[in-house]
Amino acid sequence: MLTVAGCGVRIPTDPDGTLDGIRSSGELRAGASPAGDALVVRDGEPSGPLVDLVEGFAASEGARVDWTVDGEETLVDALEAGELDVV
Repeated sequence: MLTVAGCGVRIPTDPDGTLDGIRSSGELRAGASPAGDALVVRDGEPSGPLVDLVEGFAASEGARVDWTVDGEETLVDALEAGELDVV
């Protein structure tokens, strides 16, 4: 661990620069899929504790959230393609 710390590596790390992108654009691109009471989708709008968590994080970075509601596999594909910041 001391070797890693001595090399200037910070953990956790953000190799794709997602946080810088969120800060510069003012937008966090988030994917949502229903997950019981933790994330509910009504009329295409997500709500619940997980949504509150993401919205709170975005607000702390001066960003708004652009939600994409879809199935888990589609959202993970979009995340891997760099089209979403968090799922």
